[in-house]
Amino acid sequence: MKRHNKFSRAKKTIHNQNKPFNRKKYGPTWDHIRYELKKGEAIFPDGSKMPLIATLFLGKCGHVDLTYTEMSRIIETCQDAQHAARVADRLGMDPGPMNSNRNLETRRMS
Repeated sequence: MKRHNKFSRAKKTIHNQNKPFNRKKYGPTWDHIRYELKKGEAIFPDGSKMPLIATLFLGKCGHVDLTYTEMSRIIETCQDAQHAARVADRLGMDPGPMNSNRNLETRRMS
């Protein structure tokens, strides 16, 4: 006896759709963000050393050599900015200098 499958009438999923990729919808800098792995050490003014992990290239802005802690801080800051933008959008706030974290004290490790 054949079982009735309630999904048998559903449209089949078409995989591997080849839609043209539209780079313009992601912004002017999106296409120019990349990284290169890097070996070496960053030497700080107090004489301490930390291993470098990568160089981050940001289009026309240039490049930055990053350690693990700097990379983590950038990720946290970007996540905070995304969250703040979503909340500001929901509340109908205009973006401006008073709606940023520039006025907050940074966390410093001693």
